[in-house]
Amino acid sequence: MNRNGTLLRLLAAIVILVTMLPAQVAGQEAEQATLTILGGKVEVGRLGVYQVGVDGQSVRVGERVRTDSAGRAVVTFFDGTAVTLDPLAEIEIKTHDPGSSGGQSSLSITQFIGRTWTRVARLFDRRTVFQIETPTGTAVVRDAALVGALVNPDGSLKCWTIAGVMTFTAQGKEVTVNAGQETTIPAGQASPPPIARPTPPAIIELELVGRGWPRIVDPLGRTLGFVGPGVPINQFLNANQRITTAARTLRLPAPPPGKYAIIVDPSSDGGPATLGVKVSAGGAAIFSDQIIVSPAPMGITRYDLTLTAEAGAIKGASLKPASGSAGRFKVMPADMDEAWRRLFPGTAPIIAPIGPVGAGYRYFPVTGHLVGNGFLKHFDLLGGLERFGYPRSEEIVENGVVVQYFQRARMEWRPGAKGGPVQLGLISDELKRAQPKPATPAASGRLYAETGHAVDQRFLSYFDQMGGVESFGYPISPAVVEGGLTVQYFQRARLELHPDSSGKPTRILVGILGDESLHLRGALP
Repeated sequence: MNRNGTLLRLLAAIVILVTMLPAQVAGQEAEQATLTILGGKVEVGRLGVYQVGVDGQSVRVGERVRTDSAGRAVVTFFDGTAVTLDPLAEIEIKTHDPGSSGGQSSLSITQFIGRTWTRVARLFDRRTVFQIETPTGTAVVRDAALVGALVNPDGSLKCWTIAGVMTFTAQGKEVTVNAGQETTIPAGQASPPPIARPTPPAIIELELVGRGWPRIVDPLGRTLGFVGPGVPINQFLNANQRITTAARTLRLPAPPPGKYAIIVDPSSDGGPATLGVKVSAGGAAIFSDQIIVSPAPMGITRYDLTLTAEAGAIKGASLKPASGSAGRFKVMPADMDEAWRRLFPGTAPIIAPIGPVGAGYRYFPVTGHLVGNGFLKHFDLLGGLERFGYPRSEEIVENGVVVQYFQRARMEWRPGAKGGPVQLGLISDELKRAQPKPATPAASGRLYAETGHAVDQRFLSYFDQMGGVESFGYPISPAVVEGGLTVQYFQRARLELHPDSSGKPTRILVGILGDESLHLRGALP
């Protein structure tokens, strides 16, 4: 499964609805974001001093992120807003204020060079104001949107809007760039009026009229659309979806050739719908069809759309029911991608209405998964992305327990358990990282009689600040050196000591044991 995620499945349980984020979380996260490295070399620095970035590390206000000629990275903020850096790009985080419930969060970055794509998120109880400062002028987005900006070496700038609205100001003149528009501003000049973006060489358009929630998955496993009951999913940088009272529409520009999965989740009452599928190339329609779908409440509809190309250009398209499904199949593990079926053989999904996504759910576009309800509350209280990393699965039933996998942990829903219903899985124990109890107690740190090991003094402050035994479990090893890093294992985590910008080993990160567990089980490469 690649970093963008593969075919998504909403497997959610009703637990505790989270109606607002704790105020203390905003304070803890206000000055940091999380770095995800998609490829190549990515560096993080401050005041001209750079170090090689680490996947999953925190990036704070005042720090810069830059990519080399093969580098690509995503900087994700507390509210889910994500800035993707293409090769040879550089940005700095200027401000980051998540705000309060009922208000607004505000983010601003400076973009020095290169191209970025920003998906501005909106929390269910507040909107986001996002600002990009460039050498030419300033762009502002005041609500959920998908926008892009390219700063050229000569100082000129191109910015565009895929969804939402952007305002851009240069030399005291403001212009509004609506969805489907772009503007190019020469260095030192005012903003000219925006123009329509060029027509892409090919477009896939879906429109579902009636009951149900459509989505499309491309040959690389990226998803655009909705997961019932209306959770938006968009893992593309140039695509958009729209929902009205009458229809749900998807528009995917510049699709590569290959096989696409078109999936319709049922509505709660299983009512009928009509799905229109249209493929255009060179400005003309080359394929058009309508499908009558009437999925049962416990089933979904799936078709395969195949695009063919000649000399690199889309020339043909065909549509047929997915193999063996007759266009419809039950919501069972077979609906998951192959890796997850290997990982969770025999598990049963949970089918339950969850209401609007705002009622306790947050979507993470980097991996394409949702975190909600009691798991989301626990995620926020114990450190968010810094402690858990991104979600790697939806909620599923494993050995009779509702669980969800993250890069750095596994959450488990255990009603009636001591300490609360949300527990963290003992991943280190499962990976057999425990070491025998030492004959002589450690001379420093904090000793735990339960395991006979002490939390190393170098990790102790971080251990306490990030939740202690509740978050990490008891220490099960002394501090050891692995891969050139000083690390210590706990029942639920591994703490790692990384070098800071001066090269001194003072920066502590939580190891990605969740990913390591999934890798050993064949779910991740």
